[in-house]
Amino acid sequence: MKRILAILFALSLALVLFTGCGNNGAGETAPPPAADVDDTEAADDAGADTAAPLESVTVTMWSWSEPWTDVFMVYLADHPHIEFDHQFVDSGDYVTRLMTAVNAGADVPDIGWIEMGWRGHVAWIEGLWENLEAEPYNLDRNDMLDFLIPLATGVGGYIIGIECGPSPSGIAYKRGMALEFFGTDDPDELSEMFPTWEAMFQEGARILEETNGRVHLWASMGDLTGILFNQSDIPHVVDGRLNLENSVGPAFELLEMALELGIISQVDQWSPAWNASFAERDAIFYYGPSWMPTHVIKPNDPDGAGDWGIFLPPGGAVNIGGTLFGIPSMATNKIEAWEMIRWATFSIEGAEVVRDIMEYTSAYRPVYDIEGFYDIPDPFFAGQALLQKFAELSFHVHPRALIPYDSAVNGALWEGMLEVRDGMSVEDAIRHMEDEVIRQIPELQR
Repeated sequence: MKRILAILFALSLALVLFTGCGNNGAGETAPPPAADVDDTEAADDAGADTAAPLESVTVTMWSWSEPWTDVFMVYLADHPHIEFDHQFVDSGDYVTRLMTAVNAGADVPDIGWIEMGWRGHVAWIEGLWENLEAEPYNLDRNDMLDFLIPLATGVGGYIIGIECGPSPSGIAYKRGMALEFFGTDDPDELSEMFPTWEAMFQEGARILEETNGRVHLWASMGDLTGILFNQSDIPHVVDGRLNLENSVGPAFELLEMALELGIISQVDQWSPAWNASFAERDAIFYYGPSWMPTHVIKPNDPDGAGDWGIFLPPGGAVNIGGTLFGIPSMATNKIEAWEMIRWATFSIEGAEVVRDIMEYTSAYRPVYDIEGFYDIPDPFFAGQALLQKFAELSFHVHPRALIPYDSAVNGALWEGMLEVRDGMSVEDAIRHMEDEVIRQIPELQR
């Protein structure tokens, strides 16, 4: 355990983006507190014992997202014996603080957050997280959205957390520009118009020529590769050998094609210029995970109401980001933490509260059988029922399962992307990426 922790400290974490929880039949709900004694019964039997008040407990949660306090306060209103201690920890410092507490035998949170950027690392530390499929939790994975299961499964083969905000992604687009250059701003018609990436890229080349290089199809390289790199479920590592040529080679070839056509803006994703581009008319497409509208698009384009939409990409939807709610094995108040997690992420009542406060969909599959549950028009997206769209996208995602090398591989992919942008061939870039991963993890082979 200590050896693994030391390795974790030495590893550099991947850049943490906004996530599904950050910036962040009948459903099961948490059991109610002990019922009050009926006044009539008490009068008839004055000697009867009244229900003893539940012992007060404090559930701690470490996170970087304040709105989740509002969600849990709805639950706590019916559970007055629970005090909630929400401690704010920067996402970039989270793993270090958690591992320091574990190594020192100090207090850890009862509700721990497991962000996608470093999920593979912490999911592979044996014994760090509770098995939520075992007693006393008894989570039924059949009630979880299918695409979330491999993203929530740790080293023991069991579920270690529940996604607090599933992050299916389509393509976000500016309706006015789509209508101008494609003749339609309807999301379904756009999906039909672009059956392949090659067809989309050729349209981008046409637009670039017609506008004398002013309008790019994609706002940044990161927007495009965020989708391309996640559209395959082929593993990066097979039997101890790197498999990058198969897992991401086709995506790099598509990136190379887009770069040669010049259809990607040179703006860096997450830069000030990229943020400003949302309110400008220089690019049409961005990636569009479920957390993007609330946390990125609307704040960056406050006057853009009615000018945005989401459609299904060529090749299907992907998962981008996300955060699990898990319970560290060293936690103190596991049962109370579980009831809060289950209510918020794995019940119909909690899904309704999260929908209304966070504007997120749920990991709880039975919710999707309720007609109209997410059919809520969003005026900012021209009346598109945005949550319903993300609900639909959830059934088109085929994610790559977690591995303990994810951060090292993802860091190498970023470097390879920059190398291809600078003119390196895809074949050479893959060799360079393999070199970088093996440098960090010598036990892996080509």
